[in-house]
Amino acid sequence: MNLNEEVRIAKEYDEKILFDFDDVSIDYEDDREFYIDRRTKYDMNLNIHFVKPVTFDRKYYRYVCPNCQKIHAIHKSNVYIDFYPACFGMVNQKRKSGIQRLIFKGEVMKLPINKIKLITENSKGGNNMRIQVENIKGMEVVANENGDPIVAVTCKDGQEHQFPISKSNQIHICNEFLRSLDLGIEIEFNSFTQYGSLIKDCAAALMIRNGVNA
Repeated sequence: MNLNEEVRIAKEYDEKILFDFDDVSIDYEDDREFYIDRRTKYDMNLNIHFVKPVTFDRKYYRYVCPNCQKIHAIHKSNVYIDFYPACFGMVNQKRKSGIQRLIFKGEVMKLPINKIKLITENSKGGNNMRIQVENIKGMEVVANENGDPIVAVTCKDGQEHQFPISKSNQIHICNEFLRSLDLGIEIEFNSFTQYGSLIKDCAAALMIRNGVNA
């Protein structure tokens, strides 16, 4: 994705532009552009990059990845948890860290791939809005309007959060969310049938913890 093209499309379709060009440095290698978003902050203790989006098209946020310096997109339903960027999947989804080439002012460096937390316009106090564990009412695997499998998380306040699980990187994000619930259940994906049972077990454990009648 090219940043100028992203801005052009955002203006054409009346989408949100969430940055100024002064926020982003652009570097070149051959005919390819690489970006550094000066708004990105790195927390050494948490080992997480706090990243702000550049555009939003009502469904997808686009942001400058601090690991590979390219523009990635993430669905709005997946910004509630810390996540590995798309470039992590090209390294190895089974590893907890990877090595990505970084180009800065013509010099090539190798840095570890770290998790990202996207800070959206809905963020409060500098932290991304999260799903509150005590507010979860239920979870199940269902199909969305396109027939793709998702994990639907319903909350007591009527909100529903959707985790797509049709691709490996999406399953990884959902697994990280499930592990963050700290239910004492081993989280892994072997098949959609197995995963559906896993989600039911997690939902049952949450119901007991949150005092909700199943």
